[in-house]
This record gives sequence, structure tokens and C-alpha cells, in this order.
Amino acid sequence: VVAVAAGSYYTCAVTVDGELVCFGRNRYGQCDVPTGLRPVVAVAAGSYYTCAVTVDGELVCFGRNRYGQCDVPTGLRPVVAVAAG
Repeated sequence: VVAVAAGSYYTCAVTVDGELVCFGRNRYGQCDVPTGLRPVVAVAAGSYYTCAVTVDGELVCFGRNRYGQCDVPTGLRPVVAVAAG
């Protein structure tokens, strides 16, 4: 494991191969890693959402989107770091 992020009652980890693995309470889909997600280099966990940066600099967010926190702006690239609150 090369990175770990903890949200409200759940945790996500990035493996050495870039696989994103999330586990714990999944009330809003914050542990439902999107199918086909490219290898990940960074991860952040919010209260009920997860954001990850892929090897090609794409920011992908999933989970509860009550305030638009998962609506990544089109063309926002390359992303090199991520944080969540």
C-alpha cells in the first residue's frame, strides 16, 4: 500500500499497482470504485465521497454529491494532488 485516506466510517488504499480499494460503511457509494478506473497515484476521502488522481492526471470523484463535490470540471487536467474535506 502506497497511500491511505480515511473518511467517515470508511477507508481507501492505493496498492503498489495503482489499484484503489475502498472498504467500510458505503452508505452513499463512496466505496464503489468506478469500473475501469485507471491506476491511481493519490486518493482523498471526504465525509461521504472519494476523489482519486489517476496516472494520467485525471481527477475522479464518487459517492455523495450533495453539494457538487463530485462534479469535476471538464478539462481540469493534469491534476497532481488531491484533498477532501
